[in-house]
Amino acid sequence: MTTIRPAQLTDCDELVLLCHELGYFTSAKALAQHLEQFQTHPDHAVFVAETVYPEGGQGAIGGWVHVHLHWTLQEGREAEIGGLVVSEKLRGQGVGKRLMQQAETWAQQQGCHALVVRSNVKRSEAHQFYQRIGYREIKRSIVFRQSITS
Repeated sequence: MTTIRPAQLTDCDELVLLCHELGYFTSAKALAQHLEQFQTHPDHAVFVAETVYPEGGQGAIGGWVHVHLHWTLQEGREAEIGGLVVSEKLRGQGVGKRLMQQAETWAQQQGCHALVVRSNVKRSEAHQFYQRIGYREIKRSIVFRQSITS
């Protein structure tokens, strides 16, 4: 049985392994720092999918979603997915859909009128997943980034 719950700092070792599955190479320490900051800001939420075994024992984290508030002048308050990862061995079993439903519920509770997700152009399977659960493509963009640290 899989349950969706808020992420805890004790989940970070498993969360970072899931990040690595998709090519996001971060450390458990850095991820824990980010999660700790998110937990103090009500405009961010991170949820995990945990497999709970009937015989007891520690569950295993099979996926996570990060959702946050996103304000723009032209659209107002929306929520945006900061990341969604489901373990390769659990894909196609409804885990991603349940995580997205939790993100949608959170966004509604925050008064958002929409939930936005951005997906790398190379992730065609992810695009098909989002379309299957009711999301529609509204545009394609090129993302630019500038480091602003000294």
